Amino acid sequence: MDVDRVSLLERALVEAEAAVSAVPSGLASGTGELEALRDRLRQGRFHLAVLGQFKRGKSTLVNALLGEPLLPASVLPVTAIPTYLRAASHRAVLVSYLDDRPVTRHDGLTATSMQELLVGLVTEEGNPHNKLGISSVELEHPAEFLRRGAVLIDTPGIGSTLSHNTEATLRFLPHCDGAILVVSADPPLTAAEAEFLGKVEARVARLFVVLNKIDYLDPGDLEAAREFLISKLAGGSELVRNAPVFAVSARAGLLARLADDPVGWRDSGMANLEQCLSAFLVEGKAAALVTAIAGKAVTLVDQAMLQTSMLGRSLQMPLEDLEQRLAMLEESLCRAEVERRTAIDVLDGDFRRATEYLEAQAESLRSKARQELMQRVEAVLADDSHTPDAERQAEEAVSQAIPAMFERELGRMSDDLSRLSAGLIAGHQAKLDDLIRSVYTAAAEAFDLAPFRPAPAEDFGIRQQPYWVKYDWNVTLGVVSPQAIDRLLPAPLRRERVRRRLEASVDALVIRNVENLRWAALQGLQRVFQRFRLLHRDQLEKAFTATRTTAEQARRLRASVAESADEQLAAIGAVEEQLRLARGRVEAVTECSP
Repeated sequence: MDVDRVSLLERALVEAEAAVSAVPSGLASGTGELEALRDRLRQGRFHLAVLGQFKRGKSTLVNALLGEPLLPASVLPVTAIPTYLRAASHRAVLVSYLDDRPVTRHDGLTATSMQELLVGLVTEEGNPHNKLGISSVELEHPAEFLRRGAVLIDTPGIGSTLSHNTEATLRFLPHCDGAILVVSADPPLTAAEAEFLGKVEARVARLFVVLNKIDYLDPGDLEAAREFLISKLAGGSELVRNAPVFAVSARAGLLARLADDPVGWRDSGMANLEQCLSAFLVEGKAAALVTAIAGKAVTLVDQAMLQTSMLGRSLQMPLEDLEQRLAMLEESLCRAEVERRTAIDVLDGDFRRATEYLEAQAESLRSKARQELMQRVEAVLADDSHTPDAERQAEEAVSQAIPAMFERELGRMSDDLSRLSAGLIAGHQAKLDDLIRSVYTAAAEAFDLAPFRPAPAEDFGIRQQPYWVKYDWNVTLGVVSPQAIDRLLPAPLRRERVRRRLEASVDALVIRNVENLRWAALQGLQRVFQRFRLLHRDQLEKAFTATRTTAEQARRLRASVAESADEQLAAIGAVEEQLRLARGRVEAVTECSP
């Protein structure tokens, strides 16, 4: 991360906390929020997904960046379990499960024991078909690269026999800050990778491409492979066209790290890749984080300045004049509360409309899934209806189709609902920002102060860390074995009996899977709207409480002073100056070049 700017902002936030805490008793409500901003600044992380087709060397690449052979680089594919790698003072593995089992933590690990543990958790060899029911694995490691603010996420191989892994990976990408696509020189870009790139480009904000295994090529072949890869990327979107390409040997880089060989590390191409990724951590993630936190800190200081200035003005006006102004302010606050109730009613109506849209989507999916699965049944029966195994073969065809189909449809439904809910919430958030602004503006106008411009509410779409949801699709039709009488019937009648049994089973299967999907989507939709409802309540309650508390404090202060209020005015003026200086220091950080 940008150490200089982060350190400057952290010091400025400490000064802002001190300034806000000096605000007269009962009004210093922003100190806790400023402390929370400092914690968020220290914990800022950049999530980087590592993508690649099976046997392209992405696990070796991650191991090279870590400096140890931790991730299993096996000839067998890994499961659909994401592996997160985070900075820590020592090695540890945390395992989360699909059910309600508590997280399991493994400490005191060596590099060898950590790798052996991972083989049993995330590979098809050690955990076939995820029989252990693991949802994710987190690795804590003291690697320098991770200490710079990166969180690496190793994902399942794309284009493997487990095709639904690709769909799960695609759904995961929008919650990452960037992605590394690992390809190798034989060939430089497969058709599956090219197709995957077309889907990735709309889901990530930054892409890096690594051409691995260059140690298997002579210089002439390497240049040809690199030019071929770049020419293929040139046909993609702007994101893909502008993606930097790094030619590396992850294997040689890992060996160099293990031997503490800086020359070998450089010659492997890994030094250049690491430097570029680290620069992105500085110029991209850290800069955005510093700007966002500084803006919120300025708002908190401005709020404290408004409250302090209201107290100062109250000491400078007759008590009767003050009471009239406070009465006008209370009228404005009452009107704002009526608007708040109306806004909540509209929000509840939009939630109902979003739920109706989800139900319509689920019904459409039931019809679409049933049609697609029955087409597979009919295809098998048309070719093999005269064989005793036709029913079993149709069942297998349906079972194999379900994971990829429903992972794809889950992604589509999730995208549609995200766009719908984001559009609805954006409108409500704009109204919330306007309402909060009106509360503080009413307070400023009541005391003839400059308008207060609070920053917009927290970006509602931001997630603190990427998520990966593992769905266990129902794939067993549960077809009853054909009765002996079926074998005695004419072929057309036998085929029809088999078809009806399969059709009933497909219907039940579709209902179960679509209901699981619909329920998960509904839960997500409810969380989105409930979270915003709480945000709406908390943000406005804070604005109303701060304004009314300040008004009451102003009334009590003015009623308690004698003819001369010089001493109190001087103290308040000193606090205002301290707040202005603190505000200036926070703003100065955002003006520094990253």
